[in-house]
Amino acid sequence: MRAGPVALIVLCVAGAAAAAFFALGDGDGTGGGDDSAADGSAASGSRRTGTAGGSKRPRGRAKPVVEVPPPPQPKPLPEDADWDAALAHAAAGRHLEALETVRAKRLTDDPAWKDARRTGPLMEWETAALDRFEAQMMTLELAPLRDWLGRLASALLFPESRARMEALRRKLVEAGKIGIDDVLAGADAEARKKLEAHLKRFGGAPGTDPDAPVELVVGPSAAVVDRQLQSLRARNKDREIPVEPLPIDSRQARNDRRVEQLEKLRQRQAEAMLDPIAGGLAWLALHQNEDGSWSDAGVAARCKALGHEKTPCLDRTGMNANASFRLGATGLAVLAFLDFRDQDMARHFEPTLTLGVDWLRKQIREDGSFPQTSYEAAIAVMALGQAARASKSPGVMADAQRAHWWHAIKQSTDGGYRYRIGEQPSDLSVTGWYAQAYEAVRDAGGQTPTGHAENFAKYVKSCQVAGASDKFAYQAGRGEKRTLRGVGMLTLAVTDPEETAKQKDAWAESLAKEDKQDRVDMYAVYYDVRVELALRGNLSAKRRALLADLPRTLQCRELPSAGAFAKGSQIPAGKKEPATAWKEPGGLLDRGGTVVTTALGVLTMEHALYRR
Repeated sequence: MRAGPVALIVLCVAGAAAAAFFALGDGDGTGGGDDSAADGSAASGSRRTGTAGGSKRPRGRAKPVVEVPPPPQPKPLPEDADWDAALAHAAAGRHLEALETVRAKRLTDDPAWKDARRTGPLMEWETAALDRFEAQMMTLELAPLRDWLGRLASALLFPESRARMEALRRKLVEAGKIGIDDVLAGADAEARKKLEAHLKRFGGAPGTDPDAPVELVVGPSAAVVDRQLQSLRARNKDREIPVEPLPIDSRQARNDRRVEQLEKLRQRQAEAMLDPIAGGLAWLALHQNEDGSWSDAGVAARCKALGHEKTPCLDRTGMNANASFRLGATGLAVLAFLDFRDQDMARHFEPTLTLGVDWLRKQIREDGSFPQTSYEAAIAVMALGQAARASKSPGVMADAQRAHWWHAIKQSTDGGYRYRIGEQPSDLSVTGWYAQAYEAVRDAGGQTPTGHAENFAKYVKSCQVAGASDKFAYQAGRGEKRTLRGVGMLTLAVTDPEETAKQKDAWAESLAKEDKQDRVDMYAVYYDVRVELALRGNLSAKRRALLADLPRTLQCRELPSAGAFAKGSQIPAGKKEPATAWKEPGGLLDRGGTVVTTALGVLTMEHALYRR
């Protein structure tokens, strides 16, 4: 049957309507029919039923267009004549003048000066001012150099710029461009007061003859440290020194080091550590045996000779009143005096240091060995190596080299050392002191057997706890001992720079963590300080706080024991001191008694101030 004209018209209209329906798809007006081919037949079916995932939408309507308002424009900054003047200075390349123009307003709470539209240019100006100064600072005469330093110190307000400024000051100190006057000028009022008291005590204050005798003010209100030093001067006056004093390598070099040390101390805001250091050294000097050695038995004898009554810092003497650790105690005391030597322009401690080094040299046998344990011998070699470097004395260098070589060739096959030469297995504690002995002789220009350093590194790696680069065991294959973390790290830092570079970040993170320990041990603090300085050149806020707490909690403050460290560890607040504390001799702090705790405490504080 043929379709009539009307039927054809109806069919055409229906086809057009169907085409329009499928062109509209889900009714979103986006031409979703193209997507249906990718979605498959099920998706196409959903469109034919007018659904998409089951939700019905009006057919044939486009989605309303949501207009997003433009972001609000920041309010114009208020007009400011000083800012306009600063912009003009900066455009002409006068960045320091630009900073000085607006300094006062930057110190206010006005939010306009915290706005990025101003802080951005200000940071650029500070950087440009420092760039210009750094390019010219080594060629400037002293007067314009000091003027420029003072202006920068006032104008630079961003922490990043101030840190860079301090680094440039250190370069100037190292180059001998600035001196004590400039160190004092960079200190605040309280820090300057402490630095001036230190210079008055030990000589070298601005405008004085460094060779002139230092007169200490003593009276009812005099500092305890000054009283101790006055007693030491009286002892030195009547004391016979049968050997020549240690030479000074170079008077100019010594003065440059002294200025550099005080500048680092100022930058680390550690001026308050000067009294604890000086007090500890004065106590050690007053309690040195007449032959130049130290021991707790000698301390008891010296106290009797000085008319002292028994004091809290000697409560442990009954346990350690013997000569069993005399070599180690003397070595640590000598190290403490060596670290302070550049500051002691008045030479209060020169007789003490001279006799101590002489006694150590006399203990060396002809073949280079010592009669004492290897633990003590390592500390003695370390002290002699540092004495050789500080004095440039050929005789001291020869003795340090002889003792180091004998002990180096006796290194155990596992790469470490034990309490007795040749005894195995080695332990990390003794090995750590031998690594520092190697470092001291090496840095003094001495020779060492081939493979010595590599063997140290091999042994320390064997003591690392599996899977943890920052955890070390007392001996290979045993569990972690927290107090030896710094020993392992420092030994690798001294003997394996490549491994240290790989582990540096992980170690720094470990050192920055809070320690969940019941006891803060001075032995661990000593090593942690040395490692942190080796890794980053400065101390973290955590380590500084701990160091500041050491003299407060461990050091005697009252005469006649002022300066001595009564014990080698402290119990944090809220913890109870174990009943067995200090009753079981074992480690370095137990074996050495009050002399060792005092020497190690002073040495740790000195490292925190002076070492890079």
